[in-house]
Amino acid sequence: MIAGRWPRAASRRLPLYALQFVLVAVLAVLAAAWEPSYDRSATRALAQEVEQAAADGPLVTVRSGLRPPATDDGASVAPKFGTLENDLARLAEGLRHGAGPGLTAVLGAPTARIETGVVPLLGDGVRRPDGTVPTAQLVYAQDAGRELRWTSGRAPGTPAGDPAAAPVEVAVSAANADVLGLTPGRPVTLRGPGLETAAVVVGVFTPVTETADLWQQFPALARPLVNDTAQGRRTAVEFLTGAAGIEAVEARGSAGPAGLALTLGYPVRVDPAGDAGAAGRAGELGREAVAFVQGAAVGVCGDRTLATLPCGLDLRRVSPPQVTERLSAVVSAFERRSSRTQALRSFALAGLLTVAVIGALAAARLAVRREAADLELRRARGAGLAGLAGRGLLTGAPAVLAGAVAGWCTGVAAGGGAVPSGAPGRAVAAAVLLAVLLVWCAPPGTVWARYREPRRGTAVRRQRSPLARRLVRDATVLLVAAAGVVSLRLRGGSVAAFDPQLFLLPGLLGAAAVTVLWWLYPLPVRLLARWARRRTGAVPLVALARAGREAPAAGAAVLVLVLALSGAVLGGLVSDSVRHGRERAAAWRTGADAVVIGPAGLDSASAELAALPGVARTAAVTAASRDLLAPDGELLRSAVLVRVDPAALLAAVPESRLGRALRAADLGGSGQTGSTESVTAGGAGSGAAGDPGAVPTVDVLSDAVVPDGTLEVVDGGRTVLRLRITGALPAAARQDPVLGPVLGELPTGGPLLVAAGGPRPDGPTARTAVLLRTAGGAAPPDAERLRRTAADAVRAAAPAVAAGGVLRLQVRGRAAETERLRGDGLVRALDTTWLVCGLGALLVALLVVAVDLLAGARERGGTAAVLRTLGLGGRAAAAIHLLELLPLVVAAAAGGTALGLLLPAALGPALDLADLTGAPPGAGPSVDWALTAALGCGLVVMVLAVAVLEAVIGRRRRPAAVLRLGEAR
Repeated sequence: MIAGRWPRAASRRLPLYALQFVLVAVLAVLAAAWEPSYDRSATRALAQEVEQAAADGPLVTVRSGLRPPATDDGASVAPKFGTLENDLARLAEGLRHGAGPGLTAVLGAPTARIETGVVPLLGDGVRRPDGTVPTAQLVYAQDAGRELRWTSGRAPGTPAGDPAAAPVEVAVSAANADVLGLTPGRPVTLRGPGLETAAVVVGVFTPVTETADLWQQFPALARPLVNDTAQGRRTAVEFLTGAAGIEAVEARGSAGPAGLALTLGYPVRVDPAGDAGAAGRAGELGREAVAFVQGAAVGVCGDRTLATLPCGLDLRRVSPPQVTERLSAVVSAFERRSSRTQALRSFALAGLLTVAVIGALAAARLAVRREAADLELRRARGAGLAGLAGRGLLTGAPAVLAGAVAGWCTGVAAGGGAVPSGAPGRAVAAAVLLAVLLVWCAPPGTVWARYREPRRGTAVRRQRSPLARRLVRDATVLLVAAAGVVSLRLRGGSVAAFDPQLFLLPGLLGAAAVTVLWWLYPLPVRLLARWARRRTGAVPLVALARAGREAPAAGAAVLVLVLALSGAVLGGLVSDSVRHGRERAAAWRTGADAVVIGPAGLDSASAELAALPGVARTAAVTAASRDLLAPDGELLRSAVLVRVDPAALLAAVPESRLGRALRAADLGGSGQTGSTESVTAGGAGSGAAGDPGAVPTVDVLSDAVVPDGTLEVVDGGRTVLRLRITGALPAAARQDPVLGPVLGELPTGGPLLVAAGGPRPDGPTARTAVLLRTAGGAAPPDAERLRRTAADAVRAAAPAVAAGGVLRLQVRGRAAETERLRGDGLVRALDTTWLVCGLGALLVALLVVAVDLLAGARERGGTAAVLRTLGLGGRAAAAIHLLELLPLVVAAAAGGTALGLLLPAALGPALDLADLTGAPPGAGPSVDWALTAALGCGLVVMVLAVAVLEAVIGRRRRPAAVLRLGEAR
């Protein structure tokens, strides 16, 4: 008889088995695809960031001195032509031996550049600009061929004859040729300490683009530089030569005792299709880049004890290589963003896992309640509790195994065939496995908990009242949730990629929200019931009475709905915040429609940039990080001093809050407004009231409080500038995007001081940003034209700035920055995760509601029969069931929406998205109210639609329409 009843009992669990299959399949998909899918997105993001950083120059640079071949006693040996390239290749191979495997995989073939010393340039017909002898040096660059085009002549080659006597073949740029009067075939002589050789010009070239790294490292290759010396203004140029020219210089023994200056620039490229951005591997790449700084010399010399001495290659020797790298800083910033992304993804996953487990427990309770009569009959006939629980495990195993296999295969296919192998993947797999076990064990566990008997001999304790038990339970839930939130906020913004505390918060906060919801729920229901009593119809009154009575039994289903909706609302909030964060980040990086960023003297190019087609207005913002001396003797480290003309700023950026604050403050100074002089160790600018010896004083606004309101800029042991604080800098002005281009790379931590005039802030950290406002919303000029125009203006108006060597200019456009940020792989991975987890949680919640409706179909049918017997029609009975469900669904929608909106405030720094978007500090989350309202209303509509669908499908399973005389429900 038991065997005959089992299939019927098992058939009642088909909805439960279907729910288990779906839950396990979804969880298995996540476990298999979680890490591989993220690794692909993270690697693409890392590749993009490395490519962007490499646009400003090589990320790994090796500098050394190349010494000519010599005998053991130091006598110079004239090399043969064609030996330099082999020695450079041997040096590059030795350097690779000092790099780790991860760094070796991303390092490309290095580009060698060799330069001689600077010596006077002599020769018949060589012009002398400004009446002084020009200076020149020879430069050999392996990558020069792709950075120039020949206008006449040819590239330097290998001369015929003895390397020690043949003239060095050189090429000159068209700009240098015009200034010096050089043409192909013109012989010249370079003669001075460290270099003495005859040379012949064989070609004239023009740069393809003057923004390439070659012309940034050797600006005098493209055009002459004018330096102010004690003897007057002197013109400096650089000649391009080939490998044979360097070999000829070595053969003459004129390279000097220190040898030739050698620079190897390593291009760094991360394969977007690889796994360099995977968790742990990116950090290892950064550590290998740092270790390469110490291990490069060992890789070349072969022994750490010899790494401080010149090392032999084949014929030549090199001084110990000195490595500078920027790769570790790029990787470190990427790691912070990646860790934040994975923490937020794990929070979304935790919400889905919690919904799945609670949904499985709710469905199991409903299924056990539905077959309570059958289970009690089995217990009465002697069936053991362990046997019933074991039978539940066995009957549920096929659905669980089928879901696990189907989900795992789908997840592996979605992950590109990769299997999780890293620590985050293993952590997610462990969490998912635990959730699967809970889903599988939920039905037998519910049977065990419901029918287990207390042990004999257990002392009978006085039972608490239901209200006391509820108070203790709810207080415990609220205290645990509050403790979790407080503990997370006390930690600040530091979160791990897979944070257990962050992982447990969704369930705790959901339970706390439902606890509060159940305390508030009776009040509106009673008010509605009071309203219904005054109505003539019985449908609202009966529905509301049943809604109040049946609410405690639906606690698990409401909890699932609250968690699912809160996760969806939070996902929409995160997505909207990231989208707005991208826009704020693009505005912070550009400050206006476009910006040109360079050294402090770039403000001299404002007029030339404003004259370009499409540019309506320009404004220059200059900033420098300086240590300031307070009146009490305290040294304020890393203070940032900014100078800007408020009138020009408001003309270029009318919405600038900084410009409005400066205009309202009406700042003045001691005769310094508009001065373009710099605050340097050599001079403090013009003195007040025409006194050259006086220290200038400038009025500033500050975001820090200084007791006496006066600070001093000290350089070389003496005060070069006084800053008089005349007002407070508003917080809104502190976050004005116009400051972003100059503050983005400056050290922070000290006060920010803004002046409307006075000497230009100067120093090693000084930066100037020329903000460009386009005419009528038109596109700004192309980056190459902006760089060329700015560089020409700086070299013409500020020769001292250009004569310093490298003149690196950055050009950013707001539209291009927004597009670049929109394609960030980490942000896309986060959006995809929230979308998948949010939709998955809503799907699970609807399935739980469907199972709840199926489990209560018999009871609702009996109620309908009673109501029909009492004279109500079929439509009225159906309306009662829908109205009975409506208060619970509306309460769940309200609680889920409120929880989703409160989560950012509860999580605090743990939900900071600034690392992901690059937005300025203080940019809080933004809420899309239309999406939030749509999610809440959509949940109500979907649940009611599921109820209507279940009513239509289950009409045939309902009992008789009315009860006969003497028949019970």
